[in-house]
Formats: sequence, structure tokens, C-alpha cells
Amino acid sequence: MKKLNLLIVASIILLSSAFVAYKSINWKVKDDYYIQVYKGGAKCITFSGLKAVIEFDEEHPEKSKISATIDSNPIVDHNDALREGAKKAETLDVEKYPLISFESTVVTKKDNGYEATGNLTLKGITKEIKLPFTFVNEVFIGGFTIDAKDFNITNVNFQHQLNIVLNIPVTK
Repeated sequence: MKKLNLLIVASIILLSSAFVAYKSINWKVKDDYYIQVYKGGAKCITFSGLKAVIEFDEEHPEKSKISATIDSNPIVDHNDALREGAKKAETLDVEKYPLISFESTVVTKKDNGYEATGNLTLKGITKEIKLPFTFVNEVFIGGFTIDAKDFNITNVNFQHQLNIVLNIPVTK
């Protein structure tokens, strides 16, 4: 009986050691972070109020998950007309759609960093995007490009491609 119990215990230890648990680190976005949007190489609008849940493991990115929302009401340092134009229905329609969100479906390792594939929701329209990024010194650095028309942005000042630049400092 003792041999059988010892065999069962040894089997359990051996089997459980075969399943190594990987734990993603939960990262918190540092306060006062801003996302910048560029059109034709020039910064056009800036957003604040980023809220994110970032579970990221550099060694096992496939175990990672990123979920983020930001207030769709933009701030602009120097151009009130641009800010007010961005709020209108033909642009971001901030009254009807107060948040912009991203939810990753998969995170993969790439030659020069990582890539999060996921769903971007803007103006009630959800599209899959690829977000290439690096992670250096507790900062996520990346960006992506969207076509304004894909998200029903018809304002002539915001048409064509918009480049979203991310430089997100985090802490554990």
C-alpha cells in the first residue's frame, strides 16, 4: 500500500511539473499619458484619459492581453477650431461615442518587437488592426495607421490616413 501511495504521489509531482505556469505581469499606465494623432506628418489632435489593462509577458507574449479605452473628446494645445471640429458628428461624434477602445485577440513576438492584433472600436465601428510595438525600459512604444473613411470620419480636415502614435510609460 505504501508503494502504491508513493507511486501516486510521484506521478502527481511528475505530471504537475510538466505544466509550467507562465504569469503575465500586470502593467499600469502612468498618470497623465497622452495619445497623439498625426495627419500627413503633422500632429492634429491629442487624447488623454487612457485606461488600460495590460497583462504582458515578454518571454511568452502569446499569454498576453491588452484592453484599453480612451476618452474620445480630444484636446489640442494650440488650435480650438481643430479641437471643436474633431468633436463633431462627421469626425468623432463625441456626444454619441464618448470612448475609443482596443481589445487584443493575440499578441505575438516579431523580429523587431511584438505585435498585438485586436479590435479597434471608433464611432461604433469595430475593425481589426495590427499594432506593432516594442517594450523598452517599462515603456510600450508603437503605433498604427487607420483610414478615416473606415470609421465613417467624413470631415475634410481628418480624411485619409491617420497615424496614431503610442508611447506609453507603465509601472508594475
